[in-house]
Amino acid sequence: MSETPATLFAFRDDTGREEVLPINHPDTGFRQFTRFVKEAAAQEYSVEKTETGERLTIEPGRGLMTRFSGPDSSITEYLIDERPRLIGSARTFLKGGMHGAQPARRRSQTLAPRPR
Repeated sequence: MSETPATLFAFRDDTGREEVLPINHPDTGFRQFTRFVKEAAAQEYSVEKTETGERLTIEPGRGLMTRFSGPDSSITEYLIDERPRLIGSARTFLKGGMHGAQPARRRSQTLAPRPR
């Protein structure tokens, strides 16, 4: 039985911490991301698939999730979701990239992008 090839993911927070890890399985990546989040007192966390530039940023304190489809993405979505589901959205992002990080429609609201 062959192993799934590893994909590089970068975990970052707004305090400047960054870890780039090869992830073979979404559950392993989720455990690593959960550990990363628990080790910091940051306000914002992100997980990025380095190969494509797809990125999921979460702000648990604000109940905010942001998805970027790539490094040159002009399409950015801001979704409000229930706080406990935000970290869990990282698991679905690790499984399916942009298409995996979609919370239930009835619990989310798309907002206009905030200025950068």
